Amino acid sequence: MWSLLLGARILTFVLNLVAARLLSPDDYGVSAVQFHLINSSIVFLSREGVRRSCLRIEYDGSNQFKLLCASLMAVPAGILFSVSGILLVGHMTVGHTYQVAAQMQCIAALLEIISEPFYIFSTARMWFGVRTGCEAGANIVKNFVSVYLLARGHVAPSMAMSWGQMAYGGSLLVLFMMSFTLFDPLWAGSIVRHASSSWRRMSVDAETMALYWAFSIQAAGKLVLAEGSKAVLAIITSPVVQGVYGLVNNLGSLVVRTLFQPYEEIVFVAFSKEGGHTTSKVRLTSQSDLLSSLCQCICIVGGISACFGPSYSYVALRILYGERWASSDAPAALGLYSIYVALLALNGTLEAFLHGVADKKYLHQNNMVLVITSLIHIGLSVGAVTMYGALGLLMADSVNMILRILYCRVFMSTYFERIGGLKAIRIGPSARTVMVLVTSLCCTKVSQAVFLPDTLTGYDRYLGPVLKMLDMASTIGLYHRMAAHVSIGAVFLAAVMLTVYRHDMGRLEMAFRNECTGGLSSAIRLKQLAQDKGKDVSVCVLEKGKEVGSHVLSGCILETRSLDELLPGWKEDSSCPVKQEVTRDGLYLFSKQAAIPLPKVKAMRNKGNYVVSLSQTARWLGKKAEELGVEIFPGFAAQDLLFKGGIVQGVRTGEFGRAKTGKEKASYVPGIEVKSKLTLLAEGCRGSLSESAIQTYSLRDKGHADPQTYALGIKEIWKVKPSVHKPGHVWHSIGYPLPHNVHGGAFCYHMGADHMVSLGLVVALDYSNPYTSPYGEFQKLKRHPKVASLLEGGECIEYGARCLNEGGLQSLPHLEFPGGALVGDSAGFLNAQKIKGVHTAMKSGIIAAEKAFEGALSMDGYDDAVRDSWIYEELYKARNIRPGFSLLNRYGGLAYAALDSIVLRGKAPWTLKMHKQDHEHLSPVKDLSVQDRPVYPAPDGITTFHITESLYRSGTNHEHDQPSHLKLKNPKIPSVVNAPLYGGPEEHYCPAAVYQYAQDSDDNALPSLEIHAQNCLHCKACDIKDPLRNITWTPPEGGGGPSYSNS
Repeated sequence: MWSLLLGARILTFVLNLVAARLLSPDDYGVSAVQFHLINSSIVFLSREGVRRSCLRIEYDGSNQFKLLCASLMAVPAGILFSVSGILLVGHMTVGHTYQVAAQMQCIAALLEIISEPFYIFSTARMWFGVRTGCEAGANIVKNFVSVYLLARGHVAPSMAMSWGQMAYGGSLLVLFMMSFTLFDPLWAGSIVRHASSSWRRMSVDAETMALYWAFSIQAAGKLVLAEGSKAVLAIITSPVVQGVYGLVNNLGSLVVRTLFQPYEEIVFVAFSKEGGHTTSKVRLTSQSDLLSSLCQCICIVGGISACFGPSYSYVALRILYGERWASSDAPAALGLYSIYVALLALNGTLEAFLHGVADKKYLHQNNMVLVITSLIHIGLSVGAVTMYGALGLLMADSVNMILRILYCRVFMSTYFERIGGLKAIRIGPSARTVMVLVTSLCCTKVSQAVFLPDTLTGYDRYLGPVLKMLDMASTIGLYHRMAAHVSIGAVFLAAVMLTVYRHDMGRLEMAFRNECTGGLSSAIRLKQLAQDKGKDVSVCVLEKGKEVGSHVLSGCILETRSLDELLPGWKEDSSCPVKQEVTRDGLYLFSKQAAIPLPKVKAMRNKGNYVVSLSQTARWLGKKAEELGVEIFPGFAAQDLLFKGGIVQGVRTGEFGRAKTGKEKASYVPGIEVKSKLTLLAEGCRGSLSESAIQTYSLRDKGHADPQTYALGIKEIWKVKPSVHKPGHVWHSIGYPLPHNVHGGAFCYHMGADHMVSLGLVVALDYSNPYTSPYGEFQKLKRHPKVASLLEGGECIEYGARCLNEGGLQSLPHLEFPGGALVGDSAGFLNAQKIKGVHTAMKSGIIAAEKAFEGALSMDGYDDAVRDSWIYEELYKARNIRPGFSLLNRYGGLAYAALDSIVLRGKAPWTLKMHKQDHEHLSPVKDLSVQDRPVYPAPDGITTFHITESLYRSGTNHEHDQPSHLKLKNPKIPSVVNAPLYGGPEEHYCPAAVYQYAQDSDDNALPSLEIHAQNCLHCKACDIKDPLRNITWTPPEGGGGPSYSNS
């Protein structure tokens, strides 16, 4: 897609160049200044207010009719201004040909305005490729028509250019309609049907209308600023002078349209979609960091234009347009334009930010400022154009940009006042880059004076004697001198780019792949240490969920030991969601009808612990991290590790916009390489990058670790009757509904707010019966009298599932690898005896940060530091509990757990081992009797539910048209192995109905496995339990998956 767009830009440029060579300077001036003034005025006045107000509407698919009504406001405005323009031109005393051509420009503007709703929807839906492609295609048609008519010579040049402009408007509309119909015909059809059936009820809400008028008034001021100077030029100067300005403006605006205009629109969308005006210090800090990066980037590009443009404008014009244009005032004008464009780019970025975040008060204030600067600009233009022609106009334009930049600085000073005003914004490049740019400007100017002295008439009185001594003009041909001059410029440009790479682009010092509290704890601790020592450490956290915490699922009873260490004042923080302390806890052995109390060992007691929503706690930790300056990027799934010389150097994020077929869609965006000096993987259980690192560096072998063993946790959040809600009451159970040879148990935690109860079942994945369904077992649990009485009259509001590591100490891999380390459940720090792992994950993150800071971003010694900490001590005492249940089943496991915990106190002189991986425990169906197949009653829709109904409560959502993130290493294995030998276990272990077997109409045909990847809860059970490990879970597009808010 992007290569096609680049080709279109090049073709457009070539056609423009041919047109300029075919036109005389005066004809070019009429087209580039006078006709452009007519067309752009109508278009700008008609659409600018509509475009800006529509982009303020938060588009989520449900309000598309609202956006349609608002976007259609551009059409009547376009009709009004176009008809007014036609009538005005009709009363002008000009030649007939000029009059007709000018009126055609008005019609062309109206055609362009009619396509504005398509532009707005393509921007709202992030179809930047579609929008840019349609505009590029229309430009090609426009220039082809103009060049064809000019070459044939059958019509006047002004008519040829107007026919080209009309072709642009018409083809833009046609291309938009074709693209929308092609890329999303169902959506396009629904819009048309909705509009045709509801056109009588079309209206625009008051807030959008108020923004429309504010932006429209502002647009009038901006039009005077942008085009008023051209009007002065058209009135005062000759068409030849206008032609010089028009040529330079068109050539320079090619850079503006290609680079700066899309950049400005992206800046506006980024800040307006972020929520606009805010007073939150966290969001202000985030906005200031983003704005600083955007301004720094644009200043570097603008600086290169300003420092190299003046020296190479003559060469560019001589090669592209020939001697006629190069010998005019065009090179001097282009040199000045290259400086002006740097100011234009910076002002565009700052004003896009202002328009994205400013409230109505500041928008009206900005309107007044634009009126004042407009008057100043017009006054300067009259005097400067009279004295210096096209050069004078560019000088006035530059002053205008400086005034607007100064106002934006005043606005930023006020807006960011809570975080230090302008001190919070870093606009320019590094001092070293500035020094290299200035040096390049001076040296390239000297090169121009030496090799191309005829192009520096203003310098002759200073450089004349030197030039006579060198006498370069008489010894070397023109093109050889130009080549030498360009070569010198290339050397200095390379020096600038190298300096920018080393001192401005830089590299992140630490990058986290985050999906657990361990990564956030590490990021927070590292920034704390950096602040304490007065050092600046850049920390980036990538979160594949649409927001921090949206993929976090746990019980959860929180032991606050690590939180006390990380954020000692958390209890005094009113925003902290850790509030409900455990008031009573119990342990039960469940039979089908009874709940028998069991004694609790010390490790299982919860006095002093808290019942929390881990997703809410993770969001709170994310805000704390951002307050310290950590940069968090939600919606970015890290897809691959980046290696260099065997060392991890960062991660590559997943791409967006690839269709199921593998082809790039219009919205395609490639993955981003996030390079860092240190990469910590905190992905949670069975993280894809963590597994890659473990295999690449043989971390299990290096750590002498047993195979990891897992469990699948399934959980619901219920809002129960007030009469049965007991805040802080918690209980755990073992036994029913699970068979005696399947380890696991239930939990129930009464949360503190809104009569909420967290209910769940954990099923160990080393079971042998392939027909076992953890989801079905969970539904049976809810029929138990103790649970059913709690849920009666209540409402289920959230559902989720997630695997967890149960291997404990024996299964811990080596934690370090070159360039990074494993943190939290990426390694597996769950204490299976306590049924807790958040506190150990957070502690591992704290240790990782401290070792990284101590070792100057080296993780040497991190593994030893963890094993010297209380994490190792805690896991060592619990190391034999989980293997005991695998070896001795339920009752033998209970007896051994009592012996190990009460008598031996975790100090047994032996360590039980886990020798097999979970998928290796599955038995073929031929070894099972009919009685072995579990029976799961039909759901009642009140307390027990069909799996698809539960899935709805998880908030799971994926882009449907993307390649499946669930990869089959061998597509034949499900049909020839899993289904016949193991009864299709995918249908049973998955808690989201992702996998279903379909039987062909031919009864003798093998069943085929259908994968409904859009249902995936990211639990990772398939990656763990598939009989031959044939399924590989990979991250889907960032932002997809479940959306947990209370879990």
